[in-house]
Amino acid sequence: MKKIIEVFESFSLSEQNTIEIGASIGGFLSPGICILFYGELGSGKTVFIRGICKALGIESKIVKSPTFTIVNEYQGVYPVAHADLYRLEGDLNAIKLLSLNEYSDEGYVLLVEWAENGDFHMDNIIKINIETDNDNMNKRRFIFSATGKNARYTLAEFAKTLQ
Repeated sequence: MKKIIEVFESFSLSEQNTIEIGASIGGFLSPGICILFYGELGSGKTVFIRGICKALGIESKIVKSPTFTIVNEYQGVYPVAHADLYRLEGDLNAIKLLSLNEYSDEGYVLLVEWAENGDFHMDNIIKINIETDNDNMNKRRFIFSATGKNARYTLAEFAKTLQ
């Protein structure tokens, strides 16, 4: 029986490396998977998402954090919904009205920045906590965890590429 990983970590030493890691996991994504991003301002959430979108056939120049529009939709191998909940901190009602769960139900890959501001109950979620290093501003630590069969399988396949 294949081992299904539930928690995994990786490191990046540059913006380009972060894009590459994002592209690597992006190659294993399928519709209905939601990735929730956690991390401080400037930690690399949008850069990571550019890598994911690159793997899904979306030009990186159009991938921008939807801080003011809240949700951007992109068309690639699969449709992608990219949400940024930064401006909605503390407004769970506004977040609920976005109906983000419906994106997963409708076959999108859902990518959510500032996920700590929301409340997510979906079948397949990958959480990515991004930590910065005070001694090396280019270094990032990514801690991945997954819930749901497809998300755990995706994380396990991705982990193989980094070992």
